[in-house]
Amino acid sequence: MVSRIAAPFAAWLVLAFPVASPATSGDGPIDRVVEREVVKARQALDRVELWEDHSTWASAWEVPTDHYLVRMAGMRRKAIAYGELLERMYGYFNDFIGVEPPPEALPLRVFIFPDIGGYNDYGQQGGAGPESSKHGGYFNQNDPQLPVVTYFYPFDYFVNKWLTQGALHQYVQACYPAGYAALPSWISYGLASYFEIFIDWEGSKAAFENLRRTGQLLALRNLLDARIDNYEDRHFTQLGMLFYYLIHVREGTRTEVSEDGTVVAPFRDYLIKRMSNVSVDDDPIHKLLSGRLLPEDFGRLDADFKAMSF
Repeated sequence: MVSRIAAPFAAWLVLAFPVASPATSGDGPIDRVVEREVVKARQALDRVELWEDHSTWASAWEVPTDHYLVRMAGMRRKAIAYGELLERMYGYFNDFIGVEPPPEALPLRVFIFPDIGGYNDYGQQGGAGPESSKHGGYFNQNDPQLPVVTYFYPFDYFVNKWLTQGALHQYVQACYPAGYAALPSWISYGLASYFEIFIDWEGSKAAFENLRRTGQLLALRNLLDARIDNYEDRHFTQLGMLFYYLIHVREGTRTEVSEDGTVVAPFRDYLIKRMSNVSVDDDPIHKLLSGRLLPEDFGRLDADFKAMSF
């Protein structure tokens, strides 16, 4: 694919109506306007190559944002749009976790391959783990650039979800390298899936309702104990909604703000402890989720979650 960068309208004016000599002081106001536009157009043409080939990975665009460098072959406008999505998610991650990646971790790298073939080739050469085949995007810790990796798909809905999933992993790893390495799958993929559900809230609710209606929801113990190697689509769906339930719905774990502005967020604070590699042995939420409290408490949690209404 050869992408054409449209020149400004004034550049078209120069090509269509070249001016032989500068306007003089005796010319009228219209002539002076045209002269100014001609100068700007010529300056623009000096800066822009009208035809540039960015169709291959070797010649891919690299679009910088405040915190990311998005590499994508083909359509620059798509790379810009994905960069804007990533910046929004960066803000949400920061609001929730409360810390940002250190300057030396920036820019965070993002690879968007032109098709699934390029994505698979990179995965085979770059040591991608099992997560690369579980979702359309992932965070590759085996590449020294630590990129989020995905591929272009005609429907932004999917690419946006894949980018969000990978970007959360990348963000947490940049903030807490040691803690991230020690996180169980249910926490790292659960938090990523939580942010992902807001790409399409109605669709996420419908997917959860379908699992519930058809009896496909996993037992909570099985969900928490599963490893990424064994994940199916329903794991991501159920984990995202479990985190929604614990953050927004369940008394004793949900985030609440008092009238004086005090924030109480037991489950969020528990997650940050796990990211920070701090001991959680005495944390009541850890005792609940690890089954160290009464079995009926864990069973009630499972039942209440699956009966959650929206």
